[in-house]
Amino acid sequence: MKKKLVTILAVLCTGALVFSGCGKKDSKEKNTTSSASTQTKDKDKDGGKSSDSQEVPKDDDLPIVDEKDVTKCIEIGDYKGLKLEKTVTQVTDKDIDDAVKSNYSNTPIKDEPAKMGDTAYISYVGKIDGKEFDGGSADSVPLTLGSKSFIEGFEEGVVGMKAGDTKDLNLTFPDPYESNKDLSGKPVVFTVTVGNVTRPFTELSEEWVKQYTKSSNIDEYKDTIKKQLTDQAAATDENALKNVAWQKVLENSNVKQYQKEELESSKKEMEDYISQYAAMMGTDLDGYKKQAGISDEDYETQLIVGAKETAKSKMAMKAIAEKEKFTKKDQEYKDLLAKTAKEYGVSEDDFIKQMGQDQVDAYIESERIMKVILDSAEIKEVPAETKDTASTSSDK
Repeated sequence: MKKKLVTILAVLCTGALVFSGCGKKDSKEKNTTSSASTQTKDKDKDGGKSSDSQEVPKDDDLPIVDEKDVTKCIEIGDYKGLKLEKTVTQVTDKDIDDAVKSNYSNTPIKDEPAKMGDTAYISYVGKIDGKEFDGGSADSVPLTLGSKSFIEGFEEGVVGMKAGDTKDLNLTFPDPYESNKDLSGKPVVFTVTVGNVTRPFTELSEEWVKQYTKSSNIDEYKDTIKKQLTDQAAATDENALKNVAWQKVLENSNVKQYQKEELESSKKEMEDYISQYAAMMGTDLDGYKKQAGISDEDYETQLIVGAKETAKSKMAMKAIAEKEKFTKKDQEYKDLLAKTAKEYGVSEDDFIKQMGQDQVDAYIESERIMKVILDSAEIKEVPAETKDTASTSSDK
């Protein structure tokens, strides 16, 4: 439930999640190297610093005031009669085939022993002389059998195991063992438990469809996949249209001064988001700054600029809502609340309790605003560029 609301609100409050450096590819995943694995990892040559030069956005230096009347803080430009282009994505046979293959290879097999080529999701505990040792244990590790990524005998020992099975593997570390020379030549016992086993795609059969899906035959299954992909594409296209439309509204609008309350709440949202992002990456705020390649001063500048983008979006929403005379007591609000709660199979009271009144109000307000914008817009539909076409075009 929250995912849908947060996604839609992010379309309108664009500044809330826009922060330079948040999506940088040099953010590292938190990994540990197991002693059972024969693979080694290269150290990061650049010390974690970004090689991309980033231009720090400038603060607009507009006044920050304790003003309740939003119309004194922002001048709303045109939001009706916008000329927009909507990308329309067509689901191709290749899209369907790719989805079928992905579903197949990610579906855990039932009551069948693992064989070479399968991927077993394993947890294991390694012991030498009856004692656990550093790097000898791990949980939920995907192991492709036959990849030779673990010591000799390990993958062969997993072959034949089924989901839920536990087995002791009596093995010996190679001599020499480059990953940890202290373990070279030592006998070891790995207690291995298999969680799930998946199998790479070969071909789609009626038997597989009946066993692993709710469809009765291949054609019905592919029709189901096509509908799912079509619905997903339509939702993505609609959200993209909303994003473009709202950006145009913001471009047409001018901030005269910032409401202190909105700016402070927007800044807190930014700080909370960055803290959550850093934690997800296995680091803290200082680590985030280092990975993003920004100084403390640049960080503070980006923080306030991002907060101001969000505050502008929020003020624009409030100003349009006032202009359209939206209230929480009118029938459209009540109808949208009832409709949304019903979609998630909960009562209106439970919906508000789970989401919070403020977030529910913001969501319904954003839906109403976007409806006004799109209902009055001149929308031209254009076909989405296929991957093959895009690749060919970029080569010219």
